[in-house]
Amino acid sequence: MQDKKVAIIIPTKNEEEYLPHLIESIENQTYRNYIIIVSDANSMDRTREIAEKKNAIVVEGGMPFTGRNNGAKKAMELNVDLLIFIDADIILPDKHFLEKAIDEFYTRNLDLAGTLQIPYDIVKGEIQISKNIKFRIIYSTANIVMKALEKSHRPMFQVCMFAKPEVHKKIRGFKPLEYGEDSKYAMDAKNAGFKFGILRTVKKVLISPRRYKQKGFFKSGVPYFLTAFIFGKKFVHGKTKMKYFD
Repeated sequence: MQDKKVAIIIPTKNEEEYLPHLIESIENQTYRNYIIIVSDANSMDRTREIAEKKNAIVVEGGMPFTGRNNGAKKAMELNVDLLIFIDADIILPDKHFLEKAIDEFYTRNLDLAGTLQIPYDIVKGEIQISKNIKFRIIYSTANIVMKALEKSHRPMFQVCMFAKPEVHKKIRGFKPLEYGEDSKYAMDAKNAGFKFGILRTVKKVLISPRRYKQKGFFKSGVPYFLTAFIFGKKFVHGKTKMKYFD
């Protein structure tokens, strides 16, 4: 199924530590019919330089929803068949990931799809599956929730996301939300009649638990999990009033 041209859209801001690992995992894929679009939010480090050296298309970014929307706009100008939104701290798990994911996506006649995840650490420059039990539990729980909500009207959709351009056009992209804009995207698509699924034939994508390391579980984890349960509401998280979905 190499006939499908895909755009891999990566929002970035100061990602010189993580972006090379993601791009390397993309370059190692058996699926070759792709373009990489980096939507950069005025990085002050070498992020743009790294992207340009890897022949990625660089567009202006901003908040994650802005970066994804700007990247999708550029991708659709280039007439791609499939949009893949990937966070900069993700690593594709093996060289067959894209090939298998795209094959399953079209075999199941999906319009958009999410993936499961497992945490990794960088140890002396090497990528290793995290041995931290707390992080393993956090992401295992997230995987369980994503699978449980797959067929509901409010699926979770995060970190490595597949969508047809017509879906993006119909729902007018990612909404300008402070948190949970990715799951809102999936909700809007399902409400518009599109078919959503969690990909099962591929390995879990590797995700850095850096946000939990930097901010702790409460500041990062509570909003992450409440995304699955609190929709159309506001609540106070620390000193910040977090707006979820309209």
